[in-house]
Amino acid sequence: YRAGAALVSTPYWLGRLVDPRGAGVLAALLMIATPLVLDNGSQLLPDLPAATMVLGAVTILVWHWRRSGVSGPPTTADRAVFVGVGLLLGWAYLVREFIVFWFPIAVLVVIVLRLPWSRARLIVAGVAGVCAFELAWGAVFFGDPFTRILAALNQPASAPWRVAQRTELVAGGAIPDTHLEMLVALPRSLVDLRAGWVLAVLFLVLVVAAVMVDSPALRLLALWTVVPLVLLMSAVQLAWLFDDRILRVEKLRYWLPLLPPLVVGSVVGILALGRQLAGDRGRRAAVALVGVVVAASLGLTGADLDDMGTFTRLGRNQMLELREWASTSGQTCTTIWVDTDQWRASSRWVPMYLRSFWGRPIWHGELRHLNSGDDFVDVSQLETGALIRSRVAIQRRQLEGLPVPDYLQRPPSAWQVLLATNSDRIRVLGVGDSTCARP
Repeated sequence: YRAGAALVSTPYWLGRLVDPRGAGVLAALLMIATPLVLDNGSQLLPDLPAATMVLGAVTILVWHWRRSGVSGPPTTADRAVFVGVGLLLGWAYLVREFIVFWFPIAVLVVIVLRLPWSRARLIVAGVAGVCAFELAWGAVFFGDPFTRILAALNQPASAPWRVAQRTELVAGGAIPDTHLEMLVALPRSLVDLRAGWVLAVLFLVLVVAAVMVDSPALRLLALWTVVPLVLLMSAVQLAWLFDDRILRVEKLRYWLPLLPPLVVGSVVGILALGRQLAGDRGRRAAVALVGVVVAASLGLTGADLDDMGTFTRLGRNQMLELREWASTSGQTCTTIWVDTDQWRASSRWVPMYLRSFWGRPIWHGELRHLNSGDDFVDVSQLETGALIRSRVAIQRRQLEGLPVPDYLQRPPSAWQVLLATNSDRIRVLGVGDSTCARP
């Protein structure tokens, strides 16, 4: 949620840097009025934080250019800024590997804003420092410096269950299956959203404005939108030649880094075109036009969110609801049961949410496993405590053809429901002679 807030507030800062007269406020409002930001902001996925970090890094570069210019030798503070930008980009890579396709934006900033290449080397040094840390961490703690990279590449795309799932989705037309379908997957997924049509029109406005208006910052925003799009689509086409199962370009969350420059650039472009065509009167008309666009996009976004089953309306998701339960009613439970030994097993994430945001334990009982591999404990052995039933974990085991015990599929009626999350993805059940208090 903090990353989502930053993804909205940083465009305000960037808009003010490019056009101080209202562009920042309008850009931030338009960011809020998009379903991609609101929906992904309510999900615990790495795409939005990584996009926010890249946005922050580039915005810091633009801020430094506005504040200090490019003349004269860099000061110690200047060097710290550029190394910090590199560290932020490296952090984004640690959060989401494919974000490297947006790293050329830093090069575009150097070229378009005519920054000295000596400062670009400081950015590279920051990124290299993070990569060195990653390699050292893997070597020390896992015995292989490339552990994380190999783990990222070793996705279960070739597993039989995944191949069967993909075949079914291709047959239903839900995902692309040819080079041409790959190319049109993004615009097709975009216009499937009502508010997506607004973004499509804004993209055209940005391109036209970048051509017609003599503004380095506006050209940078246009290139920031177009160049990574071309690079990533080219990479998708190349990768698809070797393995047609590894990339899912129809997932709009993968394209979140395109949204901030598109929104800020289109707002700045509309205001610049209005001023260029009719002076101050044209600018005022352009401000009114952007206001209408924001209102229309917000209305369409509301309708889109009604159709999205993943949007969390309470400002929190199932993991955070579980953390709240563990810190309150869950204190009466001495044992928590979780499933394990599977890609989406509860044991992989539950321990994190039995701690506070800062890592402090908030629950002090015993965490026990329901299974070892495919062997689950018998229901008679569940004598006390709370059992965390994850709908996602159950569905994944069924999809992979792994056994699921009856008490997970159809919990006994005697088990009390201690917590049912807003999305109903998680239920905490009091088993046996559980002493756990109900909320």
